[in-house]
Amino acid sequence: MKMNIYYSGIRVAEWEEGTLKIDAGLSSVSEFLTGILPAGLSVMLHEAQTAISRGLTSFTLPGGQRYTKADGGTYIQHDVKYPTDILTEDGKIRGFCRPALTAVIMGAEEGFEWKTPIAKWRELYGDVRFGFQAPERFKTVMRDGTTLSADLYLPAGVSLPLPCILIRTPYGKENCTEEILPFVLRGYAGVVQDTRGRHESEGTWDPFMYEIGDGEDTLRAIADSPWCDGNIGMFGASYSGYTQWAAAASGDAHLKALVSLVTAGTAFVDGPFPGGAASSGDVAWLALTQERYTDFTALQRDDWKDILGYRPVSSIMKDRLGLDMPFWSERLAHPCDDAYWASNNWYKAAQKHGRVSVNALIQSGWFDDNAKGSLQAIRLTDSIGTGDRKLLLGAWCHAGNSNRELGGFDMGSRALRYDIDLHYFRWFEKYLRGRLVDTGPKTEYFTLGENVWKTADQWPPEVTEETVYMLGDGILAKEAQPEGSQSYLYDPGDPAHQLINTSDNELQIPADYSGEEKRADHLTFTGEVFAAPAVFTGTARFVLWVSSDAPSTDLVVRLSKVDTEGRSVKMGMSVLNLCLRDGLEAHSFMQPGVIYRVELETANFSFLVERGERIRVSVTSSAENLLFPNPGTKEGLTGTAVHAARNTLHFGGEHPSCVILSEEKR
Repeated sequence: MKMNIYYSGIRVAEWEEGTLKIDAGLSSVSEFLTGILPAGLSVMLHEAQTAISRGLTSFTLPGGQRYTKADGGTYIQHDVKYPTDILTEDGKIRGFCRPALTAVIMGAEEGFEWKTPIAKWRELYGDVRFGFQAPERFKTVMRDGTTLSADLYLPAGVSLPLPCILIRTPYGKENCTEEILPFVLRGYAGVVQDTRGRHESEGTWDPFMYEIGDGEDTLRAIADSPWCDGNIGMFGASYSGYTQWAAAASGDAHLKALVSLVTAGTAFVDGPFPGGAASSGDVAWLALTQERYTDFTALQRDDWKDILGYRPVSSIMKDRLGLDMPFWSERLAHPCDDAYWASNNWYKAAQKHGRVSVNALIQSGWFDDNAKGSLQAIRLTDSIGTGDRKLLLGAWCHAGNSNRELGGFDMGSRALRYDIDLHYFRWFEKYLRGRLVDTGPKTEYFTLGENVWKTADQWPPEVTEETVYMLGDGILAKEAQPEGSQSYLYDPGDPAHQLINTSDNELQIPADYSGEEKRADHLTFTGEVFAAPAVFTGTARFVLWVSSDAPSTDLVVRLSKVDTEGRSVKMGMSVLNLCLRDGLEAHSFMQPGVIYRVELETANFSFLVERGERIRVSVTSSAENLLFPNPGTKEGLTGTAVHAARNTLHFGGEHPSCVILSEEKR
């Protein structure tokens, strides 16, 4: 078997019977290129060919790799992150494809490329590919005198100056070869910078707090460099998505384009205090960045329950993880969006300018634990954006275009895309080089259940209309409900659970909550069986009327699809500290006997409810593994006392609790 190997559409090597020959000009990254190929590829392909030759449409190889035949002679791999899908023609293996968040790896026999996205890459670039030079050190002095360290990559054999792709990362610039290499090979200058206090950069690590100013200073330094033509694009995922929006909030005119992948939002959206509730999911991530140099093994522990259950919360980092993180206790002392968080908030900073002129490609997933950060970016560009925008929204978790199965549920054979990185390059070619490139529909999104990709000109799509479901005595209905209420006792010592594995660092995967919903501290409201299929696309907005005998408590609200087997699969959720019901800027403690109107909203989704299935809203006040249990006191997590809360949800009559969904017209 002989194949050309492509990385983001660029031929980088020839592979034949397990031997990899790196192309000329790429010897400096040969170790990296060898490492990105799937382990045991030769054996796997030979074993798969045997099974395919026998006419099998599904098989499991001796190594445990499970495959099924999908569309067009493609055999897709299941149950793994970064699957290696097999491409066939006339019963013979002709190539493979390995999708991922930022770059897709392909192998193809000579002459078979036309049946893969390689053909579209050639339409964009032909066979142009530049050489790769070893990086140079690029240091930038911030406005306060702190020096940040970066690697500068310049392609070989191309005249300067060039447009530049910038990645700002806390995970180590040396760990970003995967992200920056394809851009350099296509003739862009590349800069990968360690953020403040990380790896080789000076300063103190205080996550998210310096990125607006540091981003602006970095953009100016790059624009003033002789190798940059003044056109800068930014790229990256998660924290490196956050650094893009922070830089864009500065208003620097040299930043022309973003490719924002699963971006983190601001502190009270999906950061330390989502909806004002205290995130415990952050602890595992902070363990990853516990020392100056990233420790990728720090997540893998079997004692997270004991760690997150340690009290007081302010002492977890020092007493349980042995970490000196002064910002941890300082943040706990600021549980509302006060002046302390001003330097963190790229959304408000951009609003001060009154416009966001950057062209933004925004990618996220229905089960991305930073999906609300991407929703924030969408809302920002909706309100004050003057640049172009494209959305890529899939049935993905935070790892993006990498998994077909999440939480034991199959997202469908088409859930992963082989052309994901082609969209990034088209975007930059258009907005950094000024080429007349077709960047495709404004919005591309995947409907779970239908398992198809759709297009739209806006978000939510123009084909949706609002449907209101009223909460009643355990039911959801389109009709007004009789006045009533339901209560539960929330015990901070016995919290309900978010069904995740903390070591996976994935906080929002789909899961069956039917078991959790049987707890006494859950209220459930279930709709009637659907007589015909329905598709819900957009967000779920909850308007709830609540009261409590505690001065402080949280609401955790989920929207689920209940299938014919009774599984209640989470499609979206939202949390709110009820002390921040009137705004995130200041606490307003609850008074016993007073009924309050509150609003919550999920992140984006698109899912099909089949005939015979139902939808459900569940309400509780805790989500262990995701949130620290609210102590129910005015002191909150800074104190040691706890208060079990009797929480009541009111519905019907003068208190019409409801959920508002965007339903696709059929």
